[in-house]
Amino acid sequence: MFGVEDIREIQKPMMEMEPILKKSAALRRADSEVGQQIDEYKSQLRELKTTLEQVEIMLIARRASLEACRSQLAAASLWVATCQRTR
Repeated sequence: MFGVEDIREIQKPMMEMEPILKKSAALRRADSEVGQQIDEYKSQLRELKTTLEQVEIMLIARRASLEACRSQLAAASLWVATCQRTR
């Protein structure tokens, strides 16, 4: 099942690239085409990071919702069991 830990695994390579991208100014000076590609890459990374953060939030919210449902089911099951014993 896809979960929060999967999102964090996807984010790891992005974090590894951050120091490299900070050094991109020297590459821009060397070759303008490389600079444009780096800018496009950075833009895509920002979009991916935003998307991953949104997915992570949705997964956390869904997990909380499922846990609440599980608690309600457990309470209902206990109630049914108690009712059956008192008959």
